[in-house]
Amino acid sequence: MRQIAALCEIAMEYERLEIEYQELMEAKGYQIYKNSTNSKYPKTAKALVHFNAKMEAIKSGLYSCIESENPYSFRILFRCLCEHYLKFMYCLVRNTKEKNDQVGIEFYEYCGADEMLGYVKAMEMAFELQGYPGALETKNVLKRLYPKASGMSKNALSSESHKFKYRSIIRYFAQEASEWFSEPSSFMIQVVPIYAELSAFVHGGPSADFQMREFSEQKSLDETRRKGPLVFSMVASATRYSAIFFREDFEEANQLQIDLNGLIQRSGAFVDEKKST
Repeated sequence: MRQIAALCEIAMEYERLEIEYQELMEAKGYQIYKNSTNSKYPKTAKALVHFNAKMEAIKSGLYSCIESENPYSFRILFRCLCEHYLKFMYCLVRNTKEKNDQVGIEFYEYCGADEMLGYVKAMEMAFELQGYPGALETKNVLKRLYPKASGMSKNALSSESHKFKYRSIIRYFAQEASEWFSEPSSFMIQVVPIYAELSAFVHGGPSADFQMREFSEQKSLDETRRKGPLVFSMVASATRYSAIFFREDFEEANQLQIDLNGLIQRSGAFVDEKKST
């Protein structure tokens, strides 16, 4: 009974935090996002704001998985949240260190072009399976949508876009920004092993089969429910970092990051308190 009561308290707490978070965003956050195009680093601002929005959507899906007691889908989405968080932090930290818009430009130009070429390749394979082999014309489209990338070789483009892949991001932080692993509200130290652990669920790997045996047991469902505050804190942390990013552009952003920091600290203290329950 004590364990059930503790889990109910966890659920109630992160629901309270979520309500307060949404009130803060309605009052200050969403207006800052709307004005983000006025930032002196417009491409990076766009990337951060869109990552915030994408993580909000994933968070909503994770909450639904908790309520529907679906551990498998929760792990798939949680791994996706970790990847979004890592890419968000990479964009943020590079901008913080470089003081320019380069990381945002690279993200939209090189990753965008690489994604487009990957999609075209998949379409060519699909046509080939149907008996219609041949290469699709991409040069003019690439030049129009991604002019900086259009003149690059495939190897050069792949090298640039791979900066935003998991291993490259971890390597960057290890070599260039290791101090961020000790930053209390970045969650970096938790995200890295979770990302690797949950890979099997995204790709249908064999290690997921072993864990699935326990998914119908109450302890697995309880473990999933306990992740609620962590999900909240990760997304709120990213929003807080965005507020810090926008402090030079918008006066309201400073108070927003202070208020968000209070919510994150409350969530963290609550999780630590309940770990032994």
